Amino acid sequence: MPVVACLWCPIDECPKQTQPMPLPVSTLQHKPLNPEEWPNDKELLYAACPDCRQVSAHLRFVLWNLPDFPSGPHADKSWLRISFRCAVEDCKTPVQFHTLVIPTAEPARNEWREKLASGYWRGVSPCGHPIAITNDQKVGFAWVQGRMQGYNLADPLWSTL
Repeated sequence: MPVVACLWCPIDECPKQTQPMPLPVSTLQHKPLNPEEWPNDKELLYAACPDCRQVSAHLRFVLWNLPDFPSGPHADKSWLRISFRCAVEDCKTPVQFHTLVIPTAEPARNEWREKLASGYWRGVSPCGHPIAITNDQKVGFAWVQGRMQGYNLADPLWSTL
C-alpha cells in the first residue's frame, strides 16, 4: 500500500474534508534536506481545496496510506501554482497558492483569470485581503514540476508581476 504525502482541507463544512489531496511524489524526497524547500517549518504552502475552493496555509504534509493511489482521489488532476500581487489598492503583497486542476492541452489561462476575478477561490491572502485580481493585472500560472514550493517573498518571480 503506497504511503503518499497529502494535504487536507481544514474547513469543517467541506463535503470532501476527509478526502486527501495527494502531493507530487517528489515532495517526499528529502535527500539532503534543503532548508529553502517546503516543508521547512517556516514557509507556508497555500493550497486550495479542489472541492470547496477554500485556500488555506499549510506548514507540513501528512503521510497517508492510499490503497488506490495513483488512481484514487484527484488522480486526474495536477497541481497548478497561481501567483499575483494583491489587487487591493496600495497593497501589492505577493499572493501565491496551488490548486488541483485537470490539465489541458491548451492552457486555460483565460478561464483561470476569470475565476480569480470572480472570487471563485475563497479565503484570504497573506496580507488578509480576499483572493482576487483586477482585469488587467499580471498573473503567473505554472504547473508544479517536482517539489511543491512554499510562499517565498525572495522568489525572483515577484519582480515580474
